[in-house]
Amino acid sequence: MADNEIRGYIPLLDDEQLLAEYYGQFDNPMLGGNVTAKQNTPIGLLTGTVGENYDLTSKEFNPYAEANLYGNGYNVRAAMDEYAKTLGGNYGNFSAGVTETPYDTIKSLGYNTPEYGANVSQDSSGTYFDANKNFNMFDGQGILKLFKNPYDEGIEFLYGRDF
Repeated sequence: MADNEIRGYIPLLDDEQLLAEYYGQFDNPMLGGNVTAKQNTPIGLLTGTVGENYDLTSKEFNPYAEANLYGNGYNVRAAMDEYAKTLGGNYGNFSAGVTETPYDTIKSLGYNTPEYGANVSQDSSGTYFDANKNFNMFDGQGILKLFKNPYDEGIEFLYGRDF
């Protein structure tokens, strides 16, 4: 927890299948809370959350809801609030998602491991693609990245090492 926030949980049932959470931020003044229910099912852990936060600067409320299913090697998530609706998930190293906002719809697909990854996403401005390879070299970490988007394309190489 950062110095600029408060957060706490209150179990509403002895088995912690129902939790209440409260939180607040001081840098961007906001207060909020939610209730989360958890239930084990034959296909995985199902969670559902409903909550609301209040922006002290804009004086606006933002209600939200989220549902998750965590299974053996996969998860599925659906969420919505005042600004966006999201449906996504992953199976092993594969991921996919769709997010709809008042301004755009963003679709994404990816395959990522600790060693390499490839991702493609699309919105109203075009298609974005990147592929990367991580590797150890000279007692440090190297990353080679290829990318292409509506505004730019190229190859990047990054190297880092602790001294």
